[in-house]
Amino acid sequence: MPPALLVLLVPSATVLALGCGVTLMTGLGPISRPMALHIAAMSVAAPLCAWGGLSLSGIVSPRDGTGIWTASLLQLVLLWAWHAPLAQAWAMSSNAVAVGMHLSLFLAALWFWWTLAAAVRQWQAIFALLVTGKLACLLGALLIFAPRVLCAAPAAALQADDLSALTLADQQLAGLLMVSACSLSYVLAAVVLAAQMMEALARTGRVGLATPR
Repeated sequence: MPPALLVLLVPSATVLALGCGVTLMTGLGPISRPMALHIAAMSVAAPLCAWGGLSLSGIVSPRDGTGIWTASLLQLVLLWAWHAPLAQAWAMSSNAVAVGMHLSLFLAALWFWWTLAAAVRQWQAIFALLVTGKLACLLGALLIFAPRVLCAAPAAALQADDLSALTLADQQLAGLLMVSACSLSYVLAAVVLAAQMMEALARTGRVGLATPR
């Protein structure tokens, strides 16, 4: 398997396994349920779709590295914007808005993982992964440690069960899901890339030592 595809496959498989376990053990509420869908779209479906596309069409990416930074910025802007309290309330009040939210996050993540695996300079991919992972984890930490529920969804937008489940505990669960997923996807992918770089450097060094002068 090409190393670039391994960067996509390992994190997505890890997040998928964790998500299946959490779903089986925990009841998800109106805040944690959309978060689980975000994670499934951005850390499982998007990497796997990028992997399928790369394996079929070959690796194509901007050589100057601007693609990965643009994709990283877009993904982060959308992630934080859609998790703003007003945006969350808007998504809870309209199915069409909720679909648009999940779709836009998926497409942004798909572009991000595509440029990541196709990056010519691996150090740029590692840096993009670490920055994206840190800011995603920061959002998760905000949800965990906030003293109150940040989403103020109108009562009319929720079912009776969801309204009673709109609690601080559900918000904290959403934050824990995000913190776990960003570590197992972005950080793990960065570790895989760094290991590949170190292996390549070691192999180059051995070849250089073995070359007669």
